[in-house]
Amino acid sequence: MNNFHCKACGLLVKHNGRPTGHCDKSGSGNHDWKDLGEVGDTTYKCKACGLMVDSDTRPNNGYCEDSGSKNHQWEKL
Repeated sequence: MNNFHCKACGLLVKHNGRPTGHCDKSGSGNHDWKDLGEVGDTTYKCKACGLMVDSDTRPNNGYCEDSGSKNHQWEKL
């Protein structure tokens, strides 16, 4: 099971395989999923946007609109 974050609306879901569905904030009408990696027992928080993800390893960068680099800045909690 992986953590998926929609770049358009900010929704975070835990799902086996890439999720599907409609996104009101996406120009295409579909969620723009970024795979942040496997679900785990350690919580990481993005210093820029505050998104929290449970993973055993540092999550993938994904997309963070609040970060100057546009990548999440993960810190282990």
